[in-house]
Amino acid sequence: MQSENESVIFDREGLLQRCMDDEDLMNEIVPVFLQSTEEKIELLQQAIIDKMGPEIKSHAHFIKGGAANAGALALRDSAEAIEQSGKTEDYNTAEKLIPELIQNFEEFKNIF
Repeated sequence: MQSENESVIFDREGLLQRCMDDEDLMNEIVPVFLQSTEEKIELLQQAIIDKMGPEIKSHAHFIKGGAANAGALALRDSAEAIEQSGKTEDYNTAEKLIPELIQNFEEFKNIF
């Protein structure tokens, strides 16, 4: 049973349902998600440093979609906020939100 905080960080039941209750499939998908997301976070950080709005939006959108599919709800929400900052070219907000996104990513990794 997940604690309330863990369920916000990781919707295990939702992911398992999307995997048709196949735990082996879930255990194959999440490591791929973690690796690709780690790479995208690095690209996102560089896009923020370079003040490249379309790239911020694109990388954050990728992270948001993957996080939603993987059940990483807090990560999804952080990525969505950064995506919006990229759309409006609000680089200061995007920069302020990166630590939260990284923390949510690390917490998801630790729970999974």
